[in-house]
Amino acid sequence: MELRMTTRGMKSRSDLREFAEIKITNILHRFEDRIQDVAVLLQDVTGPKKKGVDQRCRIEIRMKTGGTILIDELDAAMPAAIALALDRCKAALSRQVNKAKRGVGHG
Repeated sequence: MELRMTTRGMKSRSDLREFAEIKITNILHRFEDRIQDVAVLLQDVTGPKKKGVDQRCRIEIRMKTGGTILIDELDAAMPAAIALALDRCKAALSRQVNKAKRGVGHG
């Protein structure tokens, strides 16, 4: 599983990138054999001077089977946006794995 992480509109914060990388790796580890790559965007939508619900965590997961899961979360704090996005990723991946086990969508 390849992980690419990009930040936009915020000062380079290695601590935040490291936090996100550790969380993403820990949560997606059990699905690693099904995931081709993961692209993560951490973005301050309105820039560092404005406050509000403007912290975006977008996670795009490309599956080895060809499907894509795209999760986009906004929150006032980046760690919360990351946590919410990862909860949704885990649920979406679990649904996809269960469908594959049941054979839904094949034939």
